[in-house]
Amino acid sequence: MGLPPPNPATGADEFIVRDVNGHRHILGTPGPDQDTAIRNALSTLAGRRRDHARRVEHNRTHVLGLDPVPPVRLGHTATGTCVVHVRCSCPRVEGLAAHYEHVTLAAADWLDETPTTPWKFCPNSPTRFTTQSGSGRLTSTLRNDKGMAVVELQHSEGTARLSTLPR
Repeated sequence: MGLPPPNPATGADEFIVRDVNGHRHILGTPGPDQDTAIRNALSTLAGRRRDHARRVEHNRTHVLGLDPVPPVRLGHTATGTCVVHVRCSCPRVEGLAAHYEHVTLAAADWLDETPTTPWKFCPNSPTRFTTQSGSGRLTSTLRNDKGMAVVELQHSEGTARLSTLPR
């Protein structure tokens, strides 16, 4: 891959990332190298996702008149299993114990507090994660030898186990 044509306004070489869904519009700001341009595009996409989440929350509270729901809610079943509800559609959580703004906070403050408690994600929670090693599908939840909450993901490079839950 060669360098793209220089920016006509500055004369500097710039890399750009374009959306490939048929519209070919530029994502993010151009960068001096591919890595910077990709990071800028991913930042733009993350901002769009946050904006969408804010609109969904606004509609939930102001249009539908429902109570705002924290992104992560923890509950316990009658058998003692901890259930992690992540942005799910469950109106009520059985045995509601706590709520958090992020899964990693829930793991640090609640799941890992009692290392012998079995845990799982709510079936209505998302099952796809993006991590530093790539994106993947949640295949199981378990505890490591120290009792910390671990998720097992299946992605293009094989199976990965993460003891720090992904964002």
